Amino acid sequence: MAWLLPLAIIAHIIEEFVFPGGFIKWYRDYKPEIASSITTSRLTLINLVLVIASFIPLFFGTCTQGISWLLAITSILAVNAIFHVVGSGRTKTYSPGEITAVFLYLPFAIFVNWHLLATQAITWDYAAQCFLVGIGYHIWSAYAHRQRAMKFEQYQSAGK
Repeated sequence: MAWLLPLAIIAHIIEEFVFPGGFIKWYRDYKPEIASSITTSRLTLINLVLVIASFIPLFFGTCTQGISWLLAITSILAVNAIFHVVGSGRTKTYSPGEITAVFLYLPFAIFVNWHLLATQAITWDYAAQCFLVGIGYHIWSAYAHRQRAMKFEQYQSAGK
């Protein structure tokens, strides 16, 4: 099942940036206070790291490290899906990436957790800890965006 992870991520990236695309504009419109931090190069790097990381569970297989990576990455994807749905609801617009987030990311995360819990490969406590990784990543990402945006504003103000 871990081999589906990179495919889901690549499909999501295609929806965000290629077809139909438009995620960067949508994201900047949704979060204008951090728009200066939302750059093509930054999002390309983040997505490249995510695609590479999605192969780590395949490398480790069903050992503890492989399961941990799989759960951590799927939790990041699940929280990303929530981001798309909430953002779309708040803006009352389509969020590029929302379809793959809802129909690939969420079901995959639910299935992975259900399967690992049903086979007793993990405990509920462990599943919850891994889900906190997904939440933590998105909290860190939001904080980092705010910090970069503030630095950019300070730089702009100093140049005037």
